[in-house]
Amino acid sequence: GSAGTGFTDKVKKELLEKFKKIERKSCPFKNSDKVPKKAKYISPKLVAEVQFAEVTRSSLLRQASYIGLREDKEAQKVVKEWK
Repeated sequence: GSAGTGFTDKVKKELLEKFKKIERKSCPFKNSDKVPKKAKYISPKLVAEVQFAEVTRSSLLRQASYIGLREDKEAQKVVKEWK
């Protein structure tokens, strides 16, 4: 799933500027066979906080909403926080 709400025009502009700096040509993750062919990739350097209703059996987030970037966490240290 993907976060479809929580993005103001200002937030979208700020995120796009950050994304441009870390854009890459290839997918940075293993098992990326389900990624759309026209997807654009960025290096996993930013951490976003997302509120969601539940996680599906296939590990997708349902009713996900963007809260903001977490400047206090390093991307390499992020772990899954749900079961």
